[in-house]
Amino acid sequence: MLLIAVSMFYTRQQVVRVHQSPLAQQQWDEWRRAMSDQQAQPGPVLRRPVRSAEPPALVLMRDYFGVCLAMTLVLSGVLIAVLLMFLRGIW
Repeated sequence: MLLIAVSMFYTRQQVVRVHQSPLAQQQWDEWRRAMSDQQAQPGPVLRRPVRSAEPPALVLMRDYFGVCLAMTLVLSGVLIAVLLMFLRGIW
């Protein structure tokens, strides 16, 4: 569980470092413009307009990191418990 928590903190650090750069913001703005241009053309799929001014990965790891960490630890704990119950049943 400690390894999972440390990996999450490392991943958060890397994502924030990469996505806070001006180049990443510029790429995100270009993608948003391309999606709005694509929306103007008729097609079989209608996309919802992108409302976020920042890349979603940055928002997730910066603003919702606590929730991500808690859910990762809870779900990993449940998975480990189920695997241990299966191993106990096999023995």
